[in-house]
Amino acid sequence: MDVTERSDGIDEYAAWLIKHKAQRLIGRVGLTESDREDVEQELVLDLLSRLPEYDATRGLRSAFIGQVINHKVAQLIRDRQRKKRDCRRRACSLDDPLEQEDGSAIAREETISEDDYDLRIGKHSRPEIERMDLRIDVSRALSRIPPDLRDLAVLLMLQSKRDAAREAGISRSTLYKRGLGRLRRAFDDTGLRSYL
Repeated sequence: MDVTERSDGIDEYAAWLIKHKAQRLIGRVGLTESDREDVEQELVLDLLSRLPEYDATRGLRSAFIGQVINHKVAQLIRDRQRKKRDCRRRACSLDDPLEQEDGSAIAREETISEDDYDLRIGKHSRPEIERMDLRIDVSRALSRIPPDLRDLAVLLMLQSKRDAAREAGISRSTLYKRGLGRLRRAFDDTGLRSYL
C-alpha cells in the first residue's frame, strides 16, 4: 500500500511520517520487509480513526498526527514483545531430543542441514544447489569468453579490483573502463545477468 497516493484525508506529512516510521520498524521486534505494508496499513487505520478527535484550538494538526503515530508505533512494539509473540523468545533448544517414528530419539540439531544453518547465519546467500548451478554456469561462461577476459575474471574472483588491476598491470580506471564493461557484457550474453 503506497500511503503517498491516498485520497482519504491523510495529508502529505502524515503519509511521509507513516512510511518513515514503518521503515524504522523493519528489522526490529521481528518485523521484516514483508511486514512493511501491514505496518503502514495499521498506522493509517489508527490515524484515520483518531483524526476526528483533532481539536485545532489545542495545537497543530502535524503535532497531533505525530503523537498518534508515535503512540501506535509504541503499541506495536509492546505487542510484538509480549511473551507469546516475542521473536527473541527461544521456543526450544537444539539439544532437545526429538522422538522418531521407531521410538528412538535424536538431537534436534541433527534435523538441520549444514546448508540451512549456513544460510541462516549468513555464511551463504544461496542454497547449495544454486551455488553448484552457479559454478557450472560461470565455468561454462568462462570457457566462451576471450582469454584476456577469462584471466581478468579469474583475478576478480580471487582478489579485490585494486589488486586485480595491479596484477594485470593496468590502472583501476582502465580496469573499470575496458575490462569490467566487456566482462559484464560477456557474462550477460551467456545468460548470467541475474548473478551480476
